[in-house]
Amino acid sequence: MFRPLDRDAPAERGEGVGVFADADAQPVRGAGAFARVIISVMLRGPQGFNELLASAPGLSDRFLIERLRELESEGLVRRTVIPGPPVWVSYELTGAGASLKPVI
Repeated sequence: MFRPLDRDAPAERGEGVGVFADADAQPVRGAGAFARVIISVMLRGPQGFNELLASAPGLSDRFLIERLRELESEGLVRRTVIPGPPVWVSYELTGAGASLKPVI
């Protein structure tokens, strides 16, 4: 079951649920407000970092890296390093991440 990570978030203060809700209506908010944008882009298939960055205007590269790490730690995103010059990193949704499609 997913739990909120941010104690100052609205869900922790009793002001509603997070960005997503699982089958038990528990918040799934590891990556905050931009999680919806990031996951909706990844529903199209595996994405490179720059593709994700270009698809989310207003998102800095550092902020995107933090959100992707949080989504990865929640088991929603899989990160794959593809070797070779140049090294390429691909991000794709796991089964759990793809299951969020109906709530996005």
